[in-house]
This record gives sequence, structure tokens and C-alpha cells, in this order.
Amino acid sequence: MRPLHRFFFIGLAFFPLLISGSITKTALAAVPAVEKNALVDLYNATGGTNWTNNDGWKNYSSTDPCDSTWYGVTCTSANDHVIRIELRSNNLTGIIPASIGNLTQLQYLDLYENNLTGNIPSSIGNLTSLQYIGFYHNNFTGVIPGSLGNLSQLQQLDLASNNLSGPIPASFKNLLQIQDIRLSRNHIVGPIPSFIGNLTQLEIIHLRTNNLCGRVPATLTNLIHLLDGSGLNLGHNHLITQVDSTLAAFIAKKSSAFGNWTTSQDSHSCFSWPMFLPAIINH
Repeated sequence: MRPLHRFFFIGLAFFPLLISGSITKTALAAVPAVEKNALVDLYNATGGTNWTNNDGWKNYSSTDPCDSTWYGVTCTSANDHVIRIELRSNNLTGIIPASIGNLTQLQYLDLYENNLTGNIPSSIGNLTSLQYIGFYHNNFTGVIPGSLGNLSQLQQLDLASNNLSGPIPASFKNLLQIQDIRLSRNHIVGPIPSFIGNLTQLEIIHLRTNNLCGRVPATLTNLIHLLDGSGLNLGHNHLITQVDSTLAAFIAKKSSAFGNWTTSQDSHSCFSWPMFLPAIINH
């Protein structure tokens, strides 16, 4: 047999092995340890053994969240990063650990209707791929972390029905992709910031039942994508309802007009956050 033919047949013999090795390597792709550890921290910090569904998570020491089926966890097609966590109404209790900020490829975080407490960790601001945060109906306390303003890809933010305090963070001016902000039923103070009018992708902004005060900024009329009839909800605050006719017409179109507003007589009744701080610290 000529040398050239010999090499050809040897190559054919080894080709299946090369293919097999490639497939094995792909199959063994695993989520980075820092991401798995963040999930394990979340499980342990939120009473994972008592979750309604903890399939996969309860065997975390022997499984990979991407190669096995961990309830509510979605990974990339290559199984190398966690991109979604969906644990809605799953009996989570306790706090969100700071290590959640290590899930740097996360795009979707849904912890709706649980019993989570404590502060929203500022480390969530590290998750710059996030497009959705759903923390509705928990028991979070403290201020809304300004680091959320780092989430330049964020489209939906739902923090409604918690016990959050402090002002709307100034850093929210950076959320230029945001379409839906829901902060209703908290204890948020101060005025509605005028920069809200620069978030021109907004379709929904619900601020109902807080301690917001002062004048409604005229810049709201820039939000031409707000849904008619339901896009704007400012009820049950301490806002001045005396506005010019253009703003009044806009509010009437985008919401139920001024119904159920608790009115203030003038801007002197609207205190800034630093003025509230000593009273809240000593409460």
C-alpha cells in the first residue's frame, strides 16, 4: 500500500474518535462555578427545602443547573450560562443574597408573589443583560437601589406591592429602553422626577398608592407611547392636581384622570428625601 493511501485509511479510522471527542466536550459544557454557587446561595437563603417546587435544586451537589432540570432555570443553548430564573409563587422566604450579582448573563428574573424580605441587593446592578425584573408582591424594605440604573437593557421593572421607601432613584434616567415601570403600593416619597419624560419608550408607569408629592412634571406629555386609559396611574399620592390644560388632557387620556388623588395645596408640602431621612432612621 502506498504511503499516501496508508495515511488516508488511518485518518478514516481516527475520524469517529475525533467526532466523538468533540461531542463529549460539548455535552460536558457546564455553567461556571460562580453562577452555580449563586443559585445555591439563592436556594439556601430563601428556604429552598420548603419551596413549592424545588426539582433539581435539592440535588445541587450532584447536578448541574444547565445539564439537569432545575425548576425555573433556563440556560443558553450551549448550556454554559444561566439566562432566566422564574420562581413565581413558589414559597420563597428570606432574602436575596448579594451573590445573585454573579449571574452576569441573566436576562429574566421573576420572583413574583413570594415572601422575600430585606433590601433589594445593590449587586443586581451588575446584571447588565437583564431585560425583566419581577418582584411584585413580596415584603422588600429599604430604598430602591440606585444601581438598577446600570441596567441599560431593562425593559420591565415591577416592584409593586412591597414596603420600599425613599425616592425614585435619579439613576433611573439611564433606563432608556424601559417600557414598563410599576412601583405602586410602596412608601416612595418625594416628587415625580422630570426626567421621567425622557424615558420615551414607556408604555406603562404605575406609581399609585405611595407618598409622592408636589407637581406632576409637564414632561409626562413626552411619553407618547403610554397606553391610552391604563398606561398612567398616579392615584392615592399627595400630588398637586392643578395642572395646565395640556397636561390635564394628557392625563385624562392615559389614565382615569385625577380620580382618587390625595391633593396637596402647594409645593411646600413636598419634602425632599434628605429631609425625610432622619425621621425614617429613627422610626
